[in-house]
Amino acid sequence: MTKASKTVAFSSSLIYAVAVFLFFRFVYPYHIHYQEQFQLFEFTRAYFSDVVSVPGGFADYLGRFLTQFCYSALWGSLAMALAVVSVQAVSYLAAGRRTLLFYALSFVPSVLVLAFLCDENALTGAAVALILCIAAGWILRGKAGLKAILVLKCVLVPVTYFLCGPLAIVYVFLAFMEERWWILLTAVLLLVLSPFVAEQLTQYPLSRLARGVHYYRYYNFNPYLLWAAVLSLILIVCVSGLRFLSNKRFSGTAAGITALLIVLGSATLLVRSRADMDKEEIMKYDFLSSNRMWNRMMMCADVKNPSQPISVACLNMALSQSGRMADHMFDYFQNGPQGLLPDFVKETTSAMATAEFYYHLGMINTAQRFTFEAEESIPDFQKSARCYRMLVRTNIINGDYEVALKYIEALKHTLFHASWAREAESVVCGGEAAVNADPEYGRMRNLRFRSRDFLFSDREMDSMLGLLYLENKSNRLALDYLLSWSLLKKDLRRFKECLGLVSYAILPKHYQEALVIDWAGNNAGTSLPPYIEAYVASSFQRFMSDAKSGKSEDYMKENYGGTYWFYYFYRYNS
Repeated sequence: MTKASKTVAFSSSLIYAVAVFLFFRFVYPYHIHYQEQFQLFEFTRAYFSDVVSVPGGFADYLGRFLTQFCYSALWGSLAMALAVVSVQAVSYLAAGRRTLLFYALSFVPSVLVLAFLCDENALTGAAVALILCIAAGWILRGKAGLKAILVLKCVLVPVTYFLCGPLAIVYVFLAFMEERWWILLTAVLLLVLSPFVAEQLTQYPLSRLARGVHYYRYYNFNPYLLWAAVLSLILIVCVSGLRFLSNKRFSGTAAGITALLIVLGSATLLVRSRADMDKEEIMKYDFLSSNRMWNRMMMCADVKNPSQPISVACLNMALSQSGRMADHMFDYFQNGPQGLLPDFVKETTSAMATAEFYYHLGMINTAQRFTFEAEESIPDFQKSARCYRMLVRTNIINGDYEVALKYIEALKHTLFHASWAREAESVVCGGEAAVNADPEYGRMRNLRFRSRDFLFSDREMDSMLGLLYLENKSNRLALDYLLSWSLLKKDLRRFKECLGLVSYAILPKHYQEALVIDWAGNNAGTSLPPYIEAYVASSFQRFMSDAKSGKSEDYMKENYGGTYWFYYFYRYNS
């Protein structure tokens, strides 16, 4: 390449690296955090041997090492950018031709890997495996004729398979493409036989060993974008041998710049189509909830009203934690009682989030059950650092210290959770007095059910919440949820019964709005009760007048969307 071409090439890689980093850091950061919570990377020999004992395990181990940095959006974005840009770098080395055109084409496999990683179930180990296979094939490419090198190449076929999985096909193609046909056929046969050998050594079925054990979180899904990246690399290497590409028309700077613009422009469109922003919203609210960033969550909701069930549930927890639920709950979209405490679904993400809600309410055993089920539902059977931390909390609160210490010991061998684990260990080692004096554990012990064999029923949630509040009337969160549950179910009779459990100097806004509906329907002609302020009654009269006059739902939402009345008459049919 000319000096000008080298400058363009370096600048394009730099811009690409920065763009990938900024994408994950500011557009897609919660997918980063989502990845980290589904693994527990430990710096122990046992963990290393357990991971690498599976075909493709070494690449998976390196991928998990990078993924642990996703605990931080900054470091996680850097790790993702490093993986994606490394694919581009080794693809250019493997391409053979050193022209700006082929430098541009080397971005294609990298862009496909980037689009693959936009999927929350795509594992970083797949990108690492591809990098290793391309690098190994490039190093041994072109060394034909030497018997020692040929033997090494053949030996490395099953070795590469056991290190990186079936992506070893890339190594076979690059390392043997210049050998005689029967040698290439022998290498392919060695690769085909490798999964059969692995089937005898491991407990994985042949179909999974042939597709890759740890490229994707769900074993029955074929990651077509990953294989598209492999195919694009093979095509680029094959095309590089065409003689007409030596023509100045194709090897010049202009052709390279044009190709760069086309490839990077197409990359933008592909990544935009693959980025799932609805899931990003769910992950954002779940992350903010799990880290107790209540004010930040409400600021996000003020910018864009959440609509996903788990997002709504997280926002309602934030409203209650900040003391705003009774006055501002219906300022935001509500989807019924599920927006408070979703039903248990044997699915990891929602179960983790719901466990957090029960934990804050004081239903410690329910939170522990949901957490355990969430971890057991992880599709690729990894352990979860987030689940371990919750299990430490619940077991400390319940006094099951030996169980808590088991989880603490595992967390102590991690990079980002070790300091938290040591703090929890010091509390446990301090005995009952230290646990009771701890700001969190001591408070949660007071909030939980005193009867630990309490029979939980999600079909009678209002009864559960009522008993929880009656056992400890300082549990204002339980009271908020008890009253809000009745409001969301539109059960005004039950709401009035529950409201009798507490006294207010001035009733919160939404409670007045609910009571004025009941008063208007059952007490026609009577004077306004003292607990309903005059402005609430007059606003309700305007609301009913507009509704009866046939105003559109859009008009009613614009003028009354922040009231309980709009929810009661226009939303959620139980």
